[in-house]
Amino acid sequence: MNHYKKWLYSTTNTYSEVTRKDVLEDMFSIIMKWFTKYPELDFLKNESLCKYNFFRCMYHNPMKSSMGDEEMEYFSLTYLADIVDIFIQCKELQNSYTTDIIDHKMTADDILLFLSDNIQVVDIEHYEEESDDLIVHDGRF
Repeated sequence: MNHYKKWLYSTTNTYSEVTRKDVLEDMFSIIMKWFTKYPELDFLKNESLCKYNFFRCMYHNPMKSSMGDEEMEYFSLTYLADIVDIFIQCKELQNSYTTDIIDHKMTADDILLFLSDNIQVVDIEHYEEESDDLIVHDGRF
C-alpha cells in the first residue's frame, strides 16, 4: 500500500475509528454546499475528479491555479469571503475530529487556488457584464 493510501485510511487519532478520508469527505461536503449556491460555477472535469484532487491536495498541498489573470481576479473578488468561510469551517471540523489534516502553513488562499484549478465560471455573460461595469463608457475610469 502506498503512503497516500495509508495516510488516507489511517484513523485521525488513537481513540477514534474515524479515518482521514471520513474527515476529508466532510470537508468536501462543505465545499459542495458552497458550490451548489452558485449556478454560474461548474467543475472543469467532474465532481469525482475534483474530490480526488482535493484529497491529493490535502495530502501534499500542491495548490495552483489554471485560471487566467482576469478570470482569477474576478473569481477571487467574487468568492474570496465565502472561501475564507470554507477554510474556517474546515479548520473547525478538523479540530472537532482532533486531527491535523490542514497543514499549519495552509491558508484560505490555498483553498482559493485549489478551487480555481478545479472550478470554472461558466456564466461568461455575467462575468463580462461585471467587467464592463468597471469601465465608464465616456472614456473615463
